[in-house]
Amino acid sequence: MISLNARLCQINAKFWKILNRNIKTKVDESKKVKFTDTINLPKTKFPTRLNQQQRADVEEIIRTKHLNVLYNWQRENLQTQSDDYVLHDGPPYANGNLHMGHAVNKILKDIILKQKIISGKRVHYVPGWDCHGLPIELKALGNIKEKSPLKIREKAKKFAIEAIKNQKASFESWGVTGTWNDNNHTYRTFDKNYIKNQLKMFHKMYKRELIYRDLKPVYFSPSSGTALAEAELEYDENFKSPSLYFRCELLNSQDISNEKVYALIWTTTPWTLPANQAICFNKDLRYNLVKINGSNFIICADTIQNLKSELETDIEIVKEVSAEFLKNLLYRHPVNTDEVLPFYAATHVQSDKGTGLVHTAPTHGQDDFLVFLNKKIPLKCLVNEKGCYNELAPDFLKHKEVLGDGNKLVLQHVEKMNNIVKLKEFKHSYPIDWRTKSPVIILASEQWFINTEKIKTKAIQEIENVKIYPEKSSKISKSVLKTQLEKRPYWCISRQRCWGVPIPVLYNDQKQAIINDDLINNYIKLIEETGSIDFWWEKDVEKLVPKNFDSSGLRKGNDILDIWFDSGISWSYALEKNQIADLYLEGVDQFTGWFQSSLMTSVGIRDKAPYKNIFVHGFTVDETGRKMSKSLGNIISPDSIVKKYGIDVMRFWIAAHATQHSLIPVSNKLLDDSANNLIKIRSTLKYLLGVIGSIEDDCAIDETQLTHLDRFILHQLSDYVSNAKNAYESFQFNRIIALTNNFVNTDLSSCYLHLIKDRLYCGYDSEHQRFRKILSNCYSQLAKTLWPITPFLVEESWNYLESSYSFFKRLRNNSDEKTMWNFSESKEIVEFALNLKKSFCSQLTDMNTTKLNVTIEGNDDDLKVLMNLHPTFNKVHHDSQLCEILQVSSIVLKHSPLKEMKISYETASDNFCPRCRRFQAGANGICIRSSLSSTISDKNVTVRTCKITKKLKKIAIIHGGSKWDLPVNVNLVISHN
Repeated sequence: MISLNARLCQINAKFWKILNRNIKTKVDESKKVKFTDTINLPKTKFPTRLNQQQRADVEEIIRTKHLNVLYNWQRENLQTQSDDYVLHDGPPYANGNLHMGHAVNKILKDIILKQKIISGKRVHYVPGWDCHGLPIELKALGNIKEKSPLKIREKAKKFAIEAIKNQKASFESWGVTGTWNDNNHTYRTFDKNYIKNQLKMFHKMYKRELIYRDLKPVYFSPSSGTALAEAELEYDENFKSPSLYFRCELLNSQDISNEKVYALIWTTTPWTLPANQAICFNKDLRYNLVKINGSNFIICADTIQNLKSELETDIEIVKEVSAEFLKNLLYRHPVNTDEVLPFYAATHVQSDKGTGLVHTAPTHGQDDFLVFLNKKIPLKCLVNEKGCYNELAPDFLKHKEVLGDGNKLVLQHVEKMNNIVKLKEFKHSYPIDWRTKSPVIILASEQWFINTEKIKTKAIQEIENVKIYPEKSSKISKSVLKTQLEKRPYWCISRQRCWGVPIPVLYNDQKQAIINDDLINNYIKLIEETGSIDFWWEKDVEKLVPKNFDSSGLRKGNDILDIWFDSGISWSYALEKNQIADLYLEGVDQFTGWFQSSLMTSVGIRDKAPYKNIFVHGFTVDETGRKMSKSLGNIISPDSIVKKYGIDVMRFWIAAHATQHSLIPVSNKLLDDSANNLIKIRSTLKYLLGVIGSIEDDCAIDETQLTHLDRFILHQLSDYVSNAKNAYESFQFNRIIALTNNFVNTDLSSCYLHLIKDRLYCGYDSEHQRFRKILSNCYSQLAKTLWPITPFLVEESWNYLESSYSFFKRLRNNSDEKTMWNFSESKEIVEFALNLKKSFCSQLTDMNTTKLNVTIEGNDDDLKVLMNLHPTFNKVHHDSQLCEILQVSSIVLKHSPLKEMKISYETASDNFCPRCRRFQAGANGICIRSSLSSTISDKNVTVRTCKITKKLKKIAIIHGGSKWDLPVNVNLVISHN
């Protein structure tokens, strides 16, 4: 028995002889035969592009039909044995429209949530908003100078609600996972239940003696009229201050000179001189008596060279002065010369700037304050909470603004006493109020504090167990956070405003704080009854206390809680039971803000950190690295990006650029690049959909039927999936984008899909079915990897395979799907052939390789690899795997002693099949394979006799229940007896 293929060739030739002899109907040879219907071209209605309106319509359908139900669906359907993945949302501020920083933050969080969900992990995520604080208060009031606290609160709350409504709509439109329309699954810091919890947390810390009231120097904003925390400061790098070198006359310096001796002091805040109470020196530094312009001064020896430059004069060293001598010195006050003051030793005095002698005003400096705190010396406070000199100040300064006329008037006074040594302008970094952008001062006042000294040791221990991302900057980030905690002396949590949560304290006649369980419980009861905390401003003290509670002589406190305390205790409200969040994700500025306030409160209340991991992202800037601002005209808003490019392009850009740099560049060029990359990915998805046609329940692949090229792409797919998974776990989304672009553009499109087109379009049905399964796996794994980043594109493409449910719901039916293949040997074989192809093509110029007959000569080692793809020597083959990879008509392998392979070629003279345009045409004008467009699975079957019938539209061989179509231009049916 001969093989079926050979027998069919014989039958085909006989058919044509019979037809030419028996069929009388004339065939119009001028009409070209069309083979389009016999070619398996990819077919799908999935569009290559969408215009702006089409894109918006598709996004709306996907959002409302699929993504909006995602959070609740995964909570109900992804019941896992392990704990939920908890991402705790740092609340954005409800004070206006969203900017690119919001988009970066929320979409990074969403990518993480979606990746966990698509991996089968249930997530816990409660979106929140920070709703209190001065910026909202100022925006709500506008130009209205409303003094009533209740009116201010009413307007501020209304403003915040509107801002939240707009922000929520944007977050939802971006496809961010959450229950946006259910207030029970979001949190707002003005909600009654949130405030009830906040009062409880405050009281817990108070009972643990972590919260107290005291007189201390704090950053104070005259423009806002309130104390500020470190996190509420910005720094003006070009702030201009007076740089004053002045002298103070020493009163008991006779042991070192018979002439007058002065202490030389440097300051950039002359307005603080009236509050001077001492001069500080460091006993570990060396000091000299020197002559400057004929006068005697004491200065630190290590500052002399710098002072020569600063004072623009020579300095003559007279003698060394001991620290023992300095500690007994007295001097005249720089403003009130009748007042005599001492020298104190202090470690904060350094020699890197100034003179090594420091003007000390403990009400205006934290280091100064600590010196006097240790010595238990009363403080001199000459400035009020409006930033003006009070009644205790000298007459010429009373009621003057310290940051207004203060410096000028003090300088005039010191000059009048002939005590200015040098005065010039000094440009330096200075703290400003992050809201009003006006300079702040340090001012000692009665405030509420959290005792960070009692917390910081445990907090630093907890930070050791927290992993910080990105990993490349983890050590630096952790060191920065620990250093800030170590240096933080206290945390001021009181503010002198009314839009916020009141500090729940009453005061008696002796100004002692009254707070206890009964009072706190009654406040909580009143919140529940009235629906808000407004009663604190509405009701008298008698109405605030429980029945039978003596309220005589009591008054309400007027301070509110710092908004960092507001948001810092959000873990206690948003997390379930005693949960610790798997992740906090915010901008790098939150090392001084929310990361710290959350850590401090959690350690203070429950002795552990609120998070296991921290992910830090940078700030968005324009393409030149400048901060975006209206004045510069360089703002690119999320809305403008979405309108021009669509949501997925914005998400793609964020994934590509927001996780590896402290400054995240936003430019039209980068956005165009992201859009172009997505177009390429979309085109590949379209091609895959065209091949797949529809989803099959069984995508299992028979590995015994695979070619090396088939195995190569499955191996590359597995590598891609594995590497992408690892990148997701370490939040390297930029790497996922790079991996995806490489897999789609290089491995899939340029290599595999390009090389298999002949088999795919013109091969047998069994080959096509195998391609469907291979490419179904490519599609599903590519879609699964991309879905967290570009959910709209993936969901849209999925709709052309399966429209009854969303892509993520496929998870439940997909658990047993094989996703990993290890065909490393085939990978090496194919890559060897691809390198050979690259070398071969470098010899050609604009030549169609499919028309070439190629001869490859090489040594045994090289040919041994190629024989995996082309199994014979010295024999022409048209249909080997190597022919497919090199895309040539035929190949002959020949042994050669040469060290390097030699490739020669000639143009094929054969007539090529008009259907596949690759193989030789037979007697009937087409190749054997084109005559058998369906697979004959049993190659040993024998066809004995056939019967010919006229006037049907195709030739069909029917044998043993199987049928093979022969597309020719004559009407026949062949059936075996």
